[in-house]
This record gives sequence, C-alpha cells and structure tokens, in this order.
Amino acid sequence: PPAPKLFRQRTSYVFFALRDFRDGRRESPIMGPVVKGISDQDLRDIATFISGDLLDKPPKANAKDPFYPQTHRTCTWCHGETGIGELEGMPVLTGQDPAYLQTALEEYRKGIRHDPTMREIAATLTPEEEKGLAAYFGSYKWLEKSQ
Repeated sequence: PPAPKLFRQRTSYVFFALRDFRDGRRESPIMGPVVKGISDQDLRDIATFISGDLLDKPPKANAKDPFYPQTHRTCTWCHGETGIGELEGMPVLTGQDPAYLQTALEEYRKGIRHDPTMREIAATLTPEEEKGLAAYFGSYKWLEKSQ
C-alpha cells in the first residue's frame, strides 16, 4: 500500500497513530509488529524525530480547483482549507501522497480504519470524489524535505 509522508506531519498525530498501531486500535501487518512493546515515551520521541517542525505559513487555497467547494464544505472544519487544520492530533493532509489519501478514505468508508467522524464523511463519497479530494490535498507542497 502507499506509505504516508511523515516529515512535517503534526507530532501529536504521529504519536497517536503509533500508539494505535501498538495497542491494536489500528491494524497494519507492517506497523503493528514494528511498534509492539514500545513505551509511550519512546513513541513520543520517535514521533518528534520523524515529524520535524511545521512550516510557519500554510499555502494559499486553490479556490479554482474543481474539488475546492467540496473540501471547503466537508473537510475544512477539522483539516482547514488546504489540509493543515489547527487541531492537535489531526493529520496534516497538505502535500500528502494522493494515492495514500485515496486509500485512507476508502479504508474509512469500508470500516477498515476506525474513526466515527471520518467513517460518516467517507460513507458519502464516491470513488471519484475520494480521488478528487486526495488530488486536491496532495497538490500542495508541505510535507516535503527542506531544500
């Protein structure tokens, strides 16, 4: 499966994801065994090392993108206009691999990933909308290594 970009990802999100893999609330044949038995403090340290610092200024929203109205209506409350959002524990979608985002939306829709809010939202999306929303958030530069 496509792997997520983790550099410049919100540290709290990386920690919660690692903890959920460790504790079995999120399933992965790759990540589950990797984090099995690791302490919360070590997971925090790993998350801090992996994620790095967020950038200071978010990108400007592309209101001309055909999926902008849907992202504005459906995603902005938690993820913000361009996928960064302001809530701790919330993943940064801005600049994420579109294939990864599309897979994540599909997994929420199918109940493979367990989050009541995302499950409800994803249940309303068609595969074409999943692809379009993933492309919208993936079109931004953010989760890239510094030059």
